[in-house]
Amino acid sequence: EPARCGCHECVSTPVSLAPAQGWTEFARPDEKLHDLGEMVVDERFHPIKELGRGGMGCVLLCEDRVLRSHAAVKILLAQGRESRQRFREEATLLANIRHPHLVHVLTVGETEAGAPYMAMEHLGANLGERVATGEPLPWREVVESAGQVAAALAALHRAGVIHRDVKPGNIVALRGVTGRTFVKLI
Repeated sequence: EPARCGCHECVSTPVSLAPAQGWTEFARPDEKLHDLGEMVVDERFHPIKELGRGGMGCVLLCEDRVLRSHAAVKILLAQGRESRQRFREEATLLANIRHPHLVHVLTVGETEAGAPYMAMEHLGANLGERVATGEPLPWREVVESAGQVAAALAALHRAGVIHRDVKPGNIVALRGVTGRTFVKLI
């Protein structure tokens, strides 16, 4: 049985070992959102550009008109009920697990078209982009970064969550005020 957080809901809910449902209802990879210049998400987030796209959704770099900053807005493109439920659960979990090495959720909601979205802090380029340059990373920075990612994963595991997508593209390295590398797991 997978580890669970111990809250009333997790303790009273049996764990299903049935195969996951709804994971084949992907948007076509060539399917694009309508003109980003005209789109505003929830009257708050104005898209600037698409940052990435996967089988279930896409992530947009947006201008947050309320906080006057940038945000990464993840929009679910899959239409299935199970997909929507998983997305809501992910947003709720991320919004309630506080750790310095995990990305922070700003808000959740639905687009004007009814697609669920999750707005997160935008952190910049990910480790995958940095590794792709071919420039070697200093070993001390690699060790510190690995320790920070491990701490973030430990916090998720204590909450009964398994990440399932740890990769350089989901790790963002920032420079702290001390000049040392500070990473966040997306």
